[in-house]
Amino acid sequence: MRFDREFRHLYVNAAVEPQTGIPREQFIGRTHRDLGFPEELCRVWEEALEHVFATGQVHRIEFHLPSGIWIDWLLMPEKDAQGSVAAVITDARDITQRKEMEEELERRVAERTAALETAYAALKESEERYRRFFEEDLTADFVSTPKGQLLAANQAFVDVFGFTSLQEALATNVSELYPDPAERQELLAELRRVGRIARREVVRRRRDGTPVCLIENVSASFSPTDEVEWLWGYLFDITERKRLEQELREAQKM
Repeated sequence: MRFDREFRHLYVNAAVEPQTGIPREQFIGRTHRDLGFPEELCRVWEEALEHVFATGQVHRIEFHLPSGIWIDWLLMPEKDAQGSVAAVITDARDITQRKEMEEELERRVAERTAALETAYAALKESEERYRRFFEEDLTADFVSTPKGQLLAANQAFVDVFGFTSLQEALATNVSELYPDPAERQELLAELRRVGRIARREVVRRRRDGTPVCLIENVSASFSPTDEVEWLWGYLFDITERKRLEQELREAQKM
């Protein structure tokens, strides 16, 4: 297209017909407003044309036609011998396919972002549930290195072994709770064989030396070279149950 300062069409090529649905001869000498285009679009086009007439600079905009076509509009000044802008020549390219691809990409990004946000929320919920389980579980839970350094423990662990605080418990080596070296080696050997010690009854000692009866479960994580990386134990205190069972047996003998 080619426009004068009144925004009238001086020239259009045949490509305007499929883009607008208007025969090309109807454009000549008329403005977009004369041709019945929407007022909002007319203002956008006139502002773009006025910008080139006023500045003498190349300008570019994108817009959406009522037909659904997206247009990339390049506007270039045509200057006279004195250097003034005598007309504006424009080149309009159909970028509908590109816009549709961009919109599809934005939709997919939005869907992916929403999915990631949902997954992150689920992960945080799982972490919180695990934290509550670990801290509030009635079983005595602990995580340690193979050398016995405690990495984590819950309040039930503190109570079962009679520690004064969680800090005191974490400063204790698990080997103090398993004082027999032969038993520790046997435990590690069995873990390598089966990966888990399930429901065995043991008697340990509290910090004050009194016995505590436990159902003990220990699991292990192994490295690619079959070395134990860490141990996870959960212990259930059955001392009171054992005491009641003993009282019942003694009562039955009477």
